[in-house]
Amino acid sequence: MRASDLPERFFSRVREGSSDFVYRIDRNGTRPQKVNPQSFPYFLSVSPNGEWLVFLNERGLWHTGSSNAEVLRLAFAMSVTSAGAMTVNFST
Repeated sequence: MRASDLPERFFSRVREGSSDFVYRIDRNGTRPQKVNPQSFPYFLSVSPNGEWLVFLNERGLWHTGSSNAEVLRLAFAMSVTSAGAMTVNFST
């Protein structure tokens, strides 16, 4: 894979002392920027457009914007049909 095949920016969890934070980093590994001052112990995913991050901590499932936005708790409900299909609905 060539560097030009990578996205312009990527997100990575970075440990600082005993806390983990998510950083946005340029493709070439420069200009690391902390996404949010709050610790993200279990960084799970980034939306396809890079605008939202999802993480888990001991208090629940959360999401935040990728630019120092407010951190919001995600509520979710799961249901399973008689055929065994599972549906998960998220809300804030």
